[in-house]
Amino acid sequence: MRKTKLYFLIFLLALSLALPTTLAQRKNSKAPVNKVAATATARGVETISASLLKSYLSFIASDEMEGRDTPSRGLDTAAKFIAMNLERWGFKPAGDEATYFQKIALRRDQLDPAKSSAEINGQKFNFGDDFLPNPVAGTLTGPLVFAGSGWVVKSKNIDSYQGVDVKGKIVVVVGQGFPKGITRADLTGTMGVDWSNPALYAQQHGAKGVLALPDATVTQNWEQQRQRALQPARASVEKFQAQNNNPPVTTVLLSTKMANALLAGEKYDAATLIARAQAAEQIPAFDLSANKNVNITVAVKPDHPMTQNIVAVWEGVDPILKNEYVALGAHYDHIGICAPGTADPICNGADDDGSGTTALLGMAEAISHAKQRPKRSVLVVWHCGEEKGLWGSRYFTDYPTIPLTQIVAQLNIDMIGRSKKDGDTDARNA
Repeated sequence: MRKTKLYFLIFLLALSLALPTTLAQRKNSKAPVNKVAATATARGVETISASLLKSYLSFIASDEMEGRDTPSRGLDTAAKFIAMNLERWGFKPAGDEATYFQKIALRRDQLDPAKSSAEINGQKFNFGDDFLPNPVAGTLTGPLVFAGSGWVVKSKNIDSYQGVDVKGKIVVVVGQGFPKGITRADLTGTMGVDWSNPALYAQQHGAKGVLALPDATVTQNWEQQRQRALQPARASVEKFQAQNNNPPVTTVLLSTKMANALLAGEKYDAATLIARAQAAEQIPAFDLSANKNVNITVAVKPDHPMTQNIVAVWEGVDPILKNEYVALGAHYDHIGICAPGTADPICNGADDDGSGTTALLGMAEAISHAKQRPKRSVLVVWHCGEEKGLWGSRYFTDYPTIPLTQIVAQLNIDMIGRSKKDGDTDARNA
């Protein structure tokens, strides 16, 4: 288990929760100690201890939670643990249907090899051996256009589509990843405006899909690509997909055999196009023969897992101000089983963000033990899917269970389990 400096982390959590809550109440540095202690006691701070935080974190970051991927049974178990404590402490559910859970519907498509097929001018090809698609269902048939690497990188004056219109066509490109001589550092500006990869360009310009010819790297790693294609696809939030005006396009990686059939009788054969691309030669885009008959069907088996945010309210005492909320949040997910097949396959996420999750639990318990309720209500939210691209926080913002206009402040807690080491001169750790 990856428990880097676990006890030091717990100590820091205790300080981060107890000290600010207590010391922030001092009107000046000479405030009597007994007054500070009385304030802390009144606000329930004495309930926060290293042993308490240790027990929470040891559960949240245990191997049994399997790294809390989104979605996963480990994440669901952690959610139930948090909700159980919220109920025990008397928090009001603020999720869906009077529960602590704001449910989020996901979509995860799995490729269906048995129902996927490919044919070029009557010659049939096999899934896995000859072609590997992404898990986007579709049928590719119609005119084809070759577009070099398929990239647009304005900072390097690269535009693979000069002189051609890809709308309603199948785009043929060479290889995967960056074109020769281009690195991530060259992708300056806005994605989709200043630079685009083949799939994004096809998506934005109405192309039917993308066929990728195999360069040396693809050929060398074909078996790994095949295994990856058969793994469960990454999930996505269904409601976010509905907001997307340009749905993703089908992209198919071709074997050498299938690439040769595709380019047979064309202006250039597959070997020439691949060799020139690997030599960083710019190849002008061109339309393939109108007689080239391509028919590729990619079938998927849709899966619809669910995940959840955890949302609760501690109601304020003031008849007017209780309708305003101070929000406290942390993401409770991590990256799951990150090293399958190794002796230590689970990324436990004790700091990212087991520390924030535990801190929020400690704060919630302290609030519930305070001798006097706050004037404003307190909203606590544990977000899921942060590691997938801020899913949970975005979902709560787009579909709030509490009116956003009534939230007057928000504190987000992430990775508070470590501090800057003495002698660390790295500017990124300032």
